[in-house]
Amino acid sequence: MGSWSLAITAAICLVLLGLVTHWILIVVGALLPVWPLVSELLRRRRKNSER
Repeated sequence: MGSWSLAITAAICLVLLGLVTHWILIVVGALLPVWPLVSELLRRRRKNSER
């Protein structure tokens, strides 16, 4: 009985780890196209505040 509990626990941990990795990649992939726009806006704001 103990080995089954260990196997189920390991399987659940691997599934959760896979889900977390999946959603991190989804979020990073969604933010990648936006990143140059944000950096350009920040650069312009810094340039204007120095004047």
